[in-house]
Amino acid sequence: HDISLADPLDSKQLYFPNLLILNSPAGRTRLAKLIENEPTNLSLLVASARYQTLAGEFDAAIDSLERLRRIRLEDLTVAAALAEAFVESDRLEDAGRLVDSIPPYHAMEPWLLTRMRGEIALHRELWNDALKYFGTVLEVDPANAPAQMGMAMAYEKLGDKDNHVEALRRSSILAKIRVNLGSVQSDAEAACLDLATQCRAIDMEAAAKVFEKHAARIKSLSLIHI
Repeated sequence: HDISLADPLDSKQLYFPNLLILNSPAGRTRLAKLIENEPTNLSLLVASARYQTLAGEFDAAIDSLERLRRIRLEDLTVAAALAEAFVESDRLEDAGRLVDSIPPYHAMEPWLLTRMRGEIALHRELWNDALKYFGTVLEVDPANAPAQMGMAMAYEKLGDKDNHVEALRRSSILAKIRVNLGSVQSDAEAACLDLATQCRAIDMEAAAKVFEKHAARIKSLSLIHI
């Protein structure tokens, strides 16, 4: 993006890292091949376990991550992925005990771990803590749909009607973006423009300008070929 060589896929990965479909069969196959070559690579093993979580294979994911955690107790990436598996499988008490056992929040921890802190705060009815953690995630990843929905839930519990309605509006737009993201391709001018409009509706101005540039480039290329 800095040197103006990004295509729409690059832009989707930059601005919507948590809205792209992660648990695809092709992705899992590629990951498995990488692990064959690097069977002790921690990042790959954590990614594989997260694929299992996303696929609903919770017991397998938890078993894998608990084994990794026994040998990498201080690694917060492993802890974050294990907390996610607990939360997604509705084992919130286990998630809470795990997060209680690690150091308190700090700004350099994985975003996923910060979001899990928010989920646990919701479970414990610590609504302001939930807002703090989800808000922190949204500062660095404004398209993080689970964090945005977490904000909506916390505002509702606090009786903050205006912020609750606004959080729901943003969640609705993120849901629309997720559905339409696949149509944003290197030859799809209208889809890029539509995405730019949706980005602007949730104050993602930089992303809106990028996708407008993609649309303009697509249009210019189509005129050349006429």
